[in-house]
Parts: sequence; structure tokens; C-alpha cells
Amino acid sequence: MIDHRELASVTAAHGVRIALEPLNPVSLNRKTAIWTMEQALKIVEEVDRQEVWICFDTWNVWQTAKMKGSSAG
Repeated sequence: MIDHRELASVTAAHGVRIALEPLNPVSLNRKTAIWTMEQALKIVEEVDRQEVWICFDTWNVWQTAKMKGSSAG
């Protein structure tokens, strides 16, 4: 499993940020990808570092069934 806090420390030392982008699970391996906004948000909250944030891609959010009909979908 990836230690996102350790990774954030390394990237911070180089002035780099980490963007987690939830991707559509249809086109990716479900075991290794972040494929819902909920998964990405959980990681961001757990890491609690300014170097880790979410890349909000409207196409991928639109593909999430729960998001349809909401303000994001």
C-alpha cells in the first residue's frame, strides 16, 4: 500500500504537489486505482497535508452513477 503521507513529505521537499484523480473504473484496474470521489477524499483527509489534493475531472465525476442528478453530475 502507498504511504501517501511519506510521499507528500518527499514531494514537499521538491516543491511538488500530489493530485489524486478519481478515474472511471471501467477503463482501469479496480484494485489499484482511485475511482470514486469518496475514495480520493478519504485519502486526502487521512493524509491531511497541503501537498495532497484532488484533481476534479468533470468527465470522470459524470461517469460516477451516484453523482448523476447532484450538483456535480
